[in-house]
Amino acid sequence: MFQGAKVPCIVGLILCMCAVSAVGDLSYAGDRQEFRAELRAYHHMMPLRTRAHGEVVLSLVEDGHSLRYRVVVEQIAEITMVHLHVGEHGVFSTPVVWLYPPAPPPRLIRGEFSGVLAEGAITAADLKGPLRERSLADLIEEIRAGKVWANLHTRGHPDVEFRGPVK
Repeated sequence: MFQGAKVPCIVGLILCMCAVSAVGDLSYAGDRQEFRAELRAYHHMMPLRTRAHGEVVLSLVEDGHSLRYRVVVEQIAEITMVHLHVGEHGVFSTPVVWLYPPAPPPRLIRGEFSGVLAEGAITAADLKGPLRERSLADLIEEIRAGKVWANLHTRGHPDVEFRGPVK
C-alpha cells in the first residue's frame, strides 16, 4: 500500500513543477513591451488651459536592442523639441533621448501642428546625459520604475509646456 502511494506523489510533484513553470512563463509574458506617455499641458506654477495634447508610444522591438517610438500631437503651437528625461515627478533633468528633432539643436515648427511629429528607433547609442554609455535595458528599467518622463518644449514655454510620465 505504501508503494502504491508513490505514484500519486510523483504525479503530484510533476504537476506542481509544471504549475510553477507556467506561472514563471506568465510573469515573463506579463512584462510590458509597450509604454505610453500622455502629454498634457504643464507649467511650473499652474496647469495651462488648452485643448492641445499629445502622446508618445514606445514599443520594444523583438530582439530587445531597440525601442520604436512615435510622437503624435494635436493642436500644439510652436513646437521646438521633445525629449525623454529620467527623474522624479516635478524634477527636471538632462534629456536622455531626443525624439524631436532626433538630435540637437531644437527645430521650431511654426504655427499649430497636429499629426505624427516624429517616429523612429532608439538604441543604446542614442542615450544621452545620465544614461550615456549605458544599455537600452537601463532605460527600460527606469521606465518600469516610473522614472521616465516625456517633455515637449515650445517657443512660448522653452522649459516645458507638455509633460507626461512614461508608463
